[in-house]
Amino acid sequence: MSPANRSDSSTTVHPGRSTTHPSRHSPADPKGTTSMCTTENYVVTGMTCGHCVMSVTEELTAVQGVTDVQVDLASGQVRVTSEQPVSTEQVREAVEEAGYSLAH
Repeated sequence: MSPANRSDSSTTVHPGRSTTHPSRHSPADPKGTTSMCTTENYVVTGMTCGHCVMSVTEELTAVQGVTDVQVDLASGQVRVTSEQPVSTEQVREAVEEAGYSLAH
């Protein structure tokens, strides 16, 4: 889903920028208290099919603290949401493990 189509007005996503926003975590936080999440956007090159998307999603989801990964095959845009900031190097390593590259 593109940022313009999001109904959550508290989150603004800009390519190459991170945003921090409140999020409710029901499984990890059954009381529903608010915690902070970080969202980063990246561009991954070399993806050509749904299997590529699954591979990148799987590797990024395995990074400690990552709670959500959204991949757009057509644009190569990848949105990573995490409980705390994740370094670009961690993302790069995960993407390369999947067999792809992070755009510079």
